[in-house]
This record gives sequence, C-alpha cells and structure tokens, in this order.
Amino acid sequence: MSARQWAEWEAYALLEPFGPGQDNWRAGMVASVIANVNRGKGARAFKPDDFMQRLPLTPKEQADRLRKGLAHLVTKDGK
Repeated sequence: MSARQWAEWEAYALLEPFGPGQDNWRAGMVASVIANVNRGKGARAFKPDDFMQRLPLTPKEQADRLRKGLAHLVTKDGK
C-alpha cells in the first residue's frame, strides 16, 4: 500500500468510521437504548460509553483483573 493510499484510507475513516472501535460504539448505542427504555423514572440516562470497556486499563486495574482471574489457582474456590 502506498503512502497516498494509506492517507486516503485515513481520510475515509474520518468521514465514515469503521473497524472494531466503531463496532463497539454501535453495540453500546443499542445497549444504552434498551437500558434507557427500561430505566426507572428519575434514573440517570445511560450513554453508549456505559456499556463499553475502557481501554487501556490502569496498572492497578490490570493487576486486579489478573488477581481475580488467577485466584482459583492459588486458593480454594477462588476465596
């Protein structure tokens, strides 16, 4: 792929976003609509971001996830 083609694809992606990030946003939009039509009166409205994983994780979040994921290997029943 030439540099010109790469630049054209980058420009196209700005006009018509595509790829996994955009797919995640679309799924978050659908989830937020479903959650919003089922939320109680006076409850805060959901946004697509509420249903999307935040990346990158902080080192503490990474360590917590790893600890939870490996807990069953070092303790009885993960407790």
